[in-house]
Parts: sequence; C-alpha cells; structure tokens
Amino acid sequence: PPPLMPALNTGLRAPGQAAAGLLGPHDEVQHGDHPQRLDQLAHPGFVLLCHAAITSASLSAAARQVVDALGIQVVTLSSDPASPGQRLRSFLAEQGWTAALLRPDFYVYGGVADVEQLNAQLLGLQTQMGAPISG
Repeated sequence: PPPLMPALNTGLRAPGQAAAGLLGPHDEVQHGDHPQRLDQLAHPGFVLLCHAAITSASLSAAARQVVDALGIQVVTLSSDPASPGQRLRSFLAEQGWTAALLRPDFYVYGGVADVEQLNAQLLGLQTQMGAPISG
C-alpha cells in the first residue's frame, strides 16, 4: 500500500469536520456495465460521492447552481455490497455520511449525513471559494 499521506489542517476544507482534509479513499466505481477507477472516471475538479438516496434532483436550486458553476462531478455509489466501491461506501459509513465532497486533489473537502446538510455545504464551498453564482 502507498504510504499514509498527512491530513491537511488548513486550506479549502469544510470547517468543524474531523475527516475534512484526509486523503480520500481510492476505489473502483461502477460506470455503465463495467468498473472503472475513480481517478480515471473523474475529470479534473471536485467530485461529489453519494449514496443513491441523494441525487442532483434532490438538491436545492442554489446548490445545483454551485454544482454546475464549479463543474462538480456527481458519482453515485451503488448500495449493492457486491458492486465496486466498497472502500468508498465504508468510508462514508465510518463518518456517518451519505455524501462526501472530494477536492480536485482527492483530499476530502467534507461530508454530510443528509441532503439539507449537503445543500449548506455546497453553498459554504461557494462562499469559501468566492465563486460567483449567477441564476
């Protein structure tokens, strides 16, 4: 296994979350009819990993604008324990999260337990980045 990477204690990360700043777990995810490594599937930019219960349609309009404006790629993890992505599902479960936002360098920005928290976290990211959102 690769050596442990130090956690980030400052910079772009969700405030008040112990797992924010950790290097995100690496795994394969189901993509169409075949597994694919997350780092190959994800384009450069933020990645939102989420359980099937959270969809882009369940986000508030303002949060969807942040996703669109920042080009956040949404990757939905299968709930089937036999499908790829077990390390990612386990990481989310260990944190008590249903979704996690990974930075472009695959460090964890933060995570949430429900869609209301996700809406707030996406708006918080937009504020931290000072990214203008039109709409």
